[in-house]
Amino acid sequence: MRILAMAGMLCALAAGALGVDIGEKAPALKVERWVRGEAIAPDAGDGKTVCVVSFMDVRHPDVKRLGPALNKLIERHRAAGLAAVAMVSDEPEQIEKFVQTTKPAFRVALDRDQKSEAAYGAATAFLPYSYVVGKDGTVLWAGRSVVGLSEAVERIMTGKYNLETARPLAQLRAELQRAIQEEDAERMLKALDQIIRMEPDIYEHISAKADVLRFRGDAEGVRALRRGALKNLAGSADALNRLAWDLVTEQDLLLRDPVTALAAAQEAARLTQRKDAPTLDTLARAYYELCLLEEAITVQREALAAASDADERKIVKATLEYYEGVRQAREDTRRKPPR
Repeated sequence: MRILAMAGMLCALAAGALGVDIGEKAPALKVERWVRGEAIAPDAGDGKTVCVVSFMDVRHPDVKRLGPALNKLIERHRAAGLAAVAMVSDEPEQIEKFVQTTKPAFRVALDRDQKSEAAYGAATAFLPYSYVVGKDGTVLWAGRSVVGLSEAVERIMTGKYNLETARPLAQLRAELQRAIQEEDAERMLKALDQIIRMEPDIYEHISAKADVLRFRGDAEGVRALRRGALKNLAGSADALNRLAWDLVTEQDLLLRDPVTALAAAQEAARLTQRKDAPTLDTLARAYYELCLLEEAITVQREALAAASDADERKIVKATLEYYEGVRQAREDTRRKPPR
């Protein structure tokens, strides 16, 4: 069962991202500089302010969803006492680009040495990661799910939130970790099913469950899981792109699903306005897997035009040349007389 335990490590790491637990006192923010907005101390518990603390890598694709979501939440609940702060540790030019693009209604603070990130326990590998701190300085919610964050804030700000109902997610993460350590596949699947119901838009959970099902030989379960994920991941270009890529690069040919991959990749391309090279590269691969070679070449050329740096251009160009080489080989084969 050693392979099974390794397969679940990704979700175990995601579970470990929750350092400060729901119901505990929020750590103090240790800010090097307030980039945008006035200083705020969520841990102080002023009795008036609910604060969202989001640790971000501003280059991560999910920030394109999280930033606008925070803006909407602030606009909707500012008068009722909602505040939010993005804790960033990126380079100055990257932060400036983020501010210009997002036009944040929330505060932005520099956490260059990541002391605040460490205090909260947000794992860098799984950013962005958000915490909702209540009016008394208590952590009421934590996670990566943008949908989950929005729903939690809505409940908190309208007086419909119950701390006790929020604890199960933290408990499930702990249960998943124990199941992985004990290499208990049934418990892993049970915990993952419940986590997925609570955070349906997080692809790591889907991927982890697929790993467990694959190891157990449940090919149909893997296929059904991935097809069902298409709806839940709607709105996240990064998650859709990763789903599509897994579906077209799966080592087991029987688990490849280029039809679902094409739908996911097309939506991801739409969400990124066909300006993201990796997303277009995935879309081209989906067309290639469906033997739609001309479409694959056309989209791969789009990807090449959208490539943002030399390394990305090199990879995309090599793939384009491969597709063009396949097309040439096909034409050469057709011209040869049958034997």
